[in-house]
Amino acid sequence: MVRTRSRSFRRLLFIALVLFALVVVWKARNYQRRYTAAEARKASLPIPVGASRAKVSKLEATVGAAGQVLQYTTVTLTSRIAAKIDKVLVNVGNTIHSGAVLVEDEKAPFEAGLESARAQVESARVAEQKAAAELKSMEALKAKKWLPKRK
Repeated sequence: MVRTRSRSFRRLLFIALVLFALVVVWKARNYQRRYTAAEARKASLPIPVGASRAKVSKLEATVGAAGQVLQYTTVTLTSRIAAKIDKVLVNVGNTIHSGAVLVEDEKAPFEAGLESARAQVESARVAEQKAAAELKSMEALKAKKWLPKRK
């Protein structure tokens, strides 16, 4: 009976050792697979490190796609004046907001037109002053009755 107990105890001890060894091996393998560097750092565990040889090779990638690109909105721009454009201030694909300056046009024709208009205004002032002076002199002559009567 003592021998049977000893034998049973040995078997039980052997099974316990085998189970313990299996658990240790399983934990070791599971640790290597389960934790990434970020997870190990977060859990304050040793960070697993791996190394491999670098390989120099040519990388070629081709991406193919079929489809259609459509604009969101189409806007037609017109101008109230005819002028040569000096500079375009926007590019294709830019988002434009209300009131934004889109182009700069040539200023010389407008400056020349402005000067011409100012000269016409000055000429009209001079003509108005001359007409006012003539009216004044005619009224003076009429008051003196030196003007002939009209028929």
